[in-house]
Amino acid sequence: MITRKEQVSALACAIFNQHDSIDDCIAIAIKYICEAERRAEQRVRAEIGQDSKRLDWLSEDKRGLAGHGSMGTYVTADGGNTYVNDDIRKAIDAAMREVE
Repeated sequence: MITRKEQVSALACAIFNQHDSIDDCIAIAIKYICEAERRAEQRVRAEIGQDSKRLDWLSEDKRGLAGHGSMGTYVTADGGNTYVNDDIRKAIDAAMREVE
């Protein structure tokens, strides 16, 4: 992963053809990179929020149990099983949809 300083330098050089001042280019590059970082942080916060929602759903009235078995990743919810072979988040989401 390249540093923010390296990103700013590369982006500033790339946009220098359209501007006269390298200082203007650096300022624009910083703005773009900070915006990209802000969006990435928002995506992470949203995923953490969704994970919290999943855990709350599983723990509600001892409703669910999630794990890995011979058939793949599973969630036991309200007496039934939902199997998804790739990841636990998808298994929980599938079980949530099935029960609601």
